[in-house]
Amino acid sequence: MSAHGTCQIATCVGDAPECPRADGTAVNAARLSVLWIALSAQGCSLHILAQPRHPGDERITKPELATLLQRGRTPKVVLRVPAPRSELAGEQAKVADEQSQAYNIIERELLRAGYTVRDRGLLGEILAKNPMADYSAIRQQIDTDLILEIVSLGRYDMTTHEYQEVENGEKGQLPQPLRITGWRMEARIILVESGEIGAVCTHYLEPADPYFVVASDDLANTADESGNAKSYTGWELNVEPAAVGFAKLLLADLSFNR
Repeated sequence: MSAHGTCQIATCVGDAPECPRADGTAVNAARLSVLWIALSAQGCSLHILAQPRHPGDERITKPELATLLQRGRTPKVVLRVPAPRSELAGEQAKVADEQSQAYNIIERELLRAGYTVRDRGLLGEILAKNPMADYSAIRQQIDTDLILEIVSLGRYDMTTHEYQEVENGEKGQLPQPLRITGWRMEARIILVESGEIGAVCTHYLEPADPYFVVASDDLANTADESGNAKSYTGWELNVEPAAVGFAKLLLADLSFNR
């Protein structure tokens, strides 16, 4: 049922076409029941909340990081990011610009949280001149306790077929994909004093409340919580909220070990 009318629900069974699975592959319809939304004579539609698809966060930490963080003072940190590539154009230049914005925002949020944040440009210069520089030399030149290394950061496809009905909470799957773009960050926390990796973290961020209105078996419109339909573009998370979110997750990775 829906607040927009009475939807007739049919299931894919027997020799019907293969239906989508949560991981994006297909399974035989006889093994999976998929909701198929059909318009009624009254022009029914279904208000749903998509369930974005991603593997979930992962955090691996070492006791040495907890020992450092429990010394009673906020550690000094520096961000290490992938070396920028030169002569980028088009989509690659756009991606590089977004990443640069994200790094700046993450540093800003670390400062707001009370951390002493060293210049990542200086760290980049040191490593560019001597890629084999040891951590004692780095510590001497930039006076930092931790290197927060962003191994990778970028947009991540979370397109899904899974949803939850807004009205009654029932879950199901659609034959058509619900386009969702989030972000993924892989990071390492390195103890400069010893050169050891204190933590490895992978985090995913998704758009908040990706509502859709399904008005036929081949059309899904993005909508707000009220169910007011908009033109279908899917949902995506922009760089500012993504970077702020990742900064909070990095701070949580540090606090987790206190």
